[in-house]
Amino acid sequence: MSTVQLALSLVIMLAGARAWAEDADATNTITVVGEPVTGMDYAKVYGLADKIKQTTNGRVALAVALKPQKDGVSMDNIKISIVDDDGNREEGRHIFGSYYLIPVSSEIFNKHGRLVVNRKRGSLEGYPAIVPNVNPAALKVADIQLLLADMDKAMSQFPWYMRMFSSNSHTIDVCTFNAGRAVYFQGGDGNILGQQEISKRDDGMSKLNAHETLCTQLNGKENYPADARIVVPEGASLF
Repeated sequence: MSTVQLALSLVIMLAGARAWAEDADATNTITVVGEPVTGMDYAKVYGLADKIKQTTNGRVALAVALKPQKDGVSMDNIKISIVDDDGNREEGRHIFGSYYLIPVSSEIFNKHGRLVVNRKRGSLEGYPAIVPNVNPAALKVADIQLLLADMDKAMSQFPWYMRMFSSNSHTIDVCTFNAGRAVYFQGGDGNILGQQEISKRDDGMSKLNAHETLCTQLNGKENYPADARIVVPEGASLF
């Protein structure tokens, strides 16, 4: 787990998920779509998500890691969405494991937008995280330092009490559930210049995902040409 994600999760765990935002009133919920996510009020989340999007030109996004609040809650086929009073709906893209992007829509926000999930009220709680929002297939070594700077810009948009446990981002993590995977560095001629094994267990992400999560870290100082392509294995994601 990156420094930023660890810091945000720590703050939420210390303060309690409801300190992040208040639950929506049941009478304002479109139950055919889903119920509110504990601790994630879109009326408050939207402003932060929009600032992060604008500040980083969309290269970093606000996400939510969903965690069951009680035993027996299935995490299969989770759908997280924003909905408004007219029934307009936009679904958040599944990133990896328990992580989902939070959609940013001014139209839905301005019509009493709510963040809902297809589970019963009180089933899930949300932990905010900032994640890279770039195409891994187009990633080059030179992009890592730029992405780290964007992650820091995104973190600066959080309230001071959520930043106090964090420090600047030093790495971009590539994470997967599958052992034996690696990140490859490919030259302009298509030749593989080297590789980096994805083998370190991330305890924080493993707990949130309820599945062993393996990661490797990129800092932009890898000993390869700046224009070398970073080949991320299928099924892996950037954090």
